[in-house]
Amino acid sequence: SKPVIANKKRKINLLFLLLGQMLGCCTLDQLKYFCKHTKNHRTGAKDRVLFLAYLGLCKQLDPNGPFDR
Repeated sequence: SKPVIANKKRKINLLFLLLGQMLGCCTLDQLKYFCKHTKNHRTGAKDRVLFLAYLGLCKQLDPNGPFDR
């Protein structure tokens, strides 16, 4: 089943989607919004933008972790 994701992009709780392994349920547009606000490159296929979103969230959880590209 798919999670209920807020209509407004700024209201999406991406951390809970990450922890629940549901981040992939976001649309490309929602993922690009997150990457835009974390200053990540946001063009390309959904798998690339999803990967960058995962990296961005992991870096927020553990800034000293091994989450470089």
